[in-house]
Amino acid sequence: MACCCVNEGDTIEVWEMPIEPEHATPESMDIMQAPGRREDHPLGGCGPREDQLMVGAVTIPAGSSVGLNCLHSPRQNRVVVCDVEPGPWQAWNEAHPRHNVDVGDEVLEVNRKRGDYRSILSELSCKGSGDGTTMTMSIRRPTEHCVFVSRGADDSLGLDLAPQDNGALFVCGIFAEGVLSAWNRRNAHRRIRSLDRIVEVNRFRGNAYELMDLLDAARDLEIVFQTHPDD
Repeated sequence: MACCCVNEGDTIEVWEMPIEPEHATPESMDIMQAPGRREDHPLGGCGPREDQLMVGAVTIPAGSSVGLNCLHSPRQNRVVVCDVEPGPWQAWNEAHPRHNVDVGDEVLEVNRKRGDYRSILSELSCKGSGDGTTMTMSIRRPTEHCVFVSRGADDSLGLDLAPQDNGALFVCGIFAEGVLSAWNRRNAHRRIRSLDRIVEVNRFRGNAYELMDLLDAARDLEIVFQTHPDD
């Protein structure tokens, strides 16, 4: 399995990486330390949640990071939160539970700056200075959709997965030869893509490794993905 993530402290310069052929390898996705049956429906608890909202402002203390870990896909030009660590945004979440920044949220803009993934990552990587740096973000909630697939004994799902330390499980890429690549070809309007998050397998919700065990063991699969459809 190809590795699409780097360890904490490594230098990331994804803009210098060559673009691979569309179906030669999984879609490129890198990690940056910046400090029942169902159809498509908004992610949420007891009631509907806003699809897109502005969060903050928070103050980043001098010398501190923002406390967000993000995954990004150059091909999709997309940045998604994969963890919220102790820091300004975790404090924001505790004070604003209805407008929290959550795992799986897409970051659309930072400090009113909306651009490509490089500019968003640059803003998120800045440390506080002086008396503190103020930060706001525009985020978009994911939606959930359910995929049903069956496979033979020798069939591969064709998923490259990126389990996170907090238990979240993200799709790193889709191999050209596999059950889910074939599903994508038949369902272009509901494609599984890198940066999608797997939250449930066969009606079980658990941590990344429990979900991966189910994906390996079962022939008939009901998989719930969180995704960000194109605008």
